[in-house]
Amino acid sequence: MSPQVRRALVGLATAGLVAGTAFLAVLLLNVTLYLEPSGPSESELPELPPGLAIGDEPGTRIDTCGSGSCYREFDVVGEAGESAAEVRARLPVREECGRRSLVDWRPRCVGYDLRAGRVRGYVSIGAWLD
Repeated sequence: MSPQVRRALVGLATAGLVAGTAFLAVLLLNVTLYLEPSGPSESELPELPPGLAIGDEPGTRIDTCGSGSCYREFDVVGEAGESAAEVRARLPVREECGRRSLVDWRPRCVGYDLRAGRVRGYVSIGAWLD
């Protein structure tokens, strides 16, 4: 076997070992630390289109857990004079879901509803094995 081939094989074996170790570490974290749902943090609230904001009135942000997920609900407000229907029309129509992060594989979903004349948004973090 030539030295170049041997070097290439050693490099591939090393890269495979590093990638495999990283994958196992992430899998272990997800099976142990992230098995249960936990509430989304303030930093996980979604970025909104220009002119929209997350309401800051007392009692409009609600944190709760149930059905295998934890949720953070909030009001979405528009510019002065903008109706709730107009605000809702500027937000995504469907719930958007994905992994919480590269390391935390629990599902993270963001959605919006028009309820009682207000636009309510939510972020949910589910259990890893759902």
